[in-house]
Amino acid sequence: MLYNNIHSPEEEIEMVTAIAKIIPVKGKESALETELRKMIGLTQNERGAVAYRLHKSSDGSGSFMFYEKFFDDEAWNFHISTPYFKEFAVNIEPLIASPVALELYEEIASIDR
Repeated sequence: MLYNNIHSPEEEIEMVTAIAKIIPVKGKESALETELRKMIGLTQNERGAVAYRLHKSSDGSGSFMFYEKFFDDEAWNFHISTPYFKEFAVNIEPLIASPVALELYEEIASIDR
């Protein structure tokens, strides 16, 4: 499997997209954002990570959303098994109002510019 942007048209790459929605405990928004931002720097060095984007709700609720894209299931599984991801999960536990809502998708079409 190639872990770069160069691949032949015949090579089928099954991208994995994860959407993680995170709701903070009231008053803990800033602390949660700090923890979430740490994951950007840590994940950027993972070979199978294509995109890892943190978003904040524009409705004033303080909610966050990660848009995560990985080359395949192997890359996704590597990401969630890293020591820093496990530490992250422990660190955000007291900062979130409910369990992280995670949805996994398989990319079937896209446009990139």
